[in-house]
Amino acid sequence: MGDSGGQEGGFDPAGARKSGAMVSRMAIKFKAKTKDEIPTELQSLYVEGDGGFVLDVGGAVDKAKLDEFRTNNITLAKQLAETKRRFEGIESEQVRAVAAERDARDVMRDA
Repeated sequence: MGDSGGQEGGFDPAGARKSGAMVSRMAIKFKAKTKDEIPTELQSLYVEGDGGFVLDVGGAVDKAKLDEFRTNNITLAKQLAETKRRFEGIESEQVRAVAAERDARDVMRDA
């Protein structure tokens, strides 16, 4: 395993600080098109797939997929609100009574 500051197979900022090395903070990309876009010390954290390289994190989802779900949820919420507004004040018992009256008229008409 070697002495990598306590982390197996990767960059250890805490170890770098202890050794006096300069450590700069940067955001880690979730997805990169090419391996060259990923800092060398972080490349072991990525897997190839989905048209590039993706950070190998359990439970993480691409932002584009989250945006798609959010947009879909907003659309569905608007549709539900419109449907509720259209049927506001209508009770299911009233609907059954009207349907029963209609069915009774249809039976009498067909007799």
